[in-house]
Amino acid sequence: MRINWYWVRSLLLLSLWWTVVGCTATAAPPPGIDVTIDRVISGQTVIVRGIPTDPTAAYTIRLQGIHAPDLQQVPWGETARQALETQLRSTPTATLVLNRAEPDVYDRYWGDLWQGNEWINRWLVAQGHVLATFTPHPSPPAQELSHAQDYARMRGAGLWNPDAPLRQTPAEFRRGTP
Repeated sequence: MRINWYWVRSLLLLSLWWTVVGCTATAAPPPGIDVTIDRVISGQTVIVRGIPTDPTAAYTIRLQGIHAPDLQQVPWGETARQALETQLRSTPTATLVLNRAEPDVYDRYWGDLWQGNEWINRWLVAQGHVLATFTPHPSPPAQELSHAQDYARMRGAGLWNPDAPLRQTPAEFRRGTP
């Protein structure tokens, strides 16, 4: 009897996918601010409007827990930006959950974006468009991003495509290190 390894691998990946997806409850987004997406800057940065303190002002939001390839990391940076833009274009409103109320030194606010029950930060990682950041003692959301990255890596999605993988992290690229 000859074993068809393609089917064995496919069944194992499908089982693992069901384990990851099945064990991850799709929860409603935490309480946040309903905003309108004005523009997508990169695979991790968007401009939003609708913050209650000044509804017409544009605010720069950096999605937390992820690192998108630099736009100059061709083709991955532009692919991540386009994927985020396409996803957010389907419903131009989102729920923003801010990490902190004050902007960083670049005048960006850090947070999570949700479209309905879809956590956009996790979606980008699971699709293989961005990398999850890691901390020494990960929180439950950071662990969820890590699992999403494992899922993308197993599938060879996006940055993890074995024929054209991302060879430098965004931080390495910006530092100019190989």
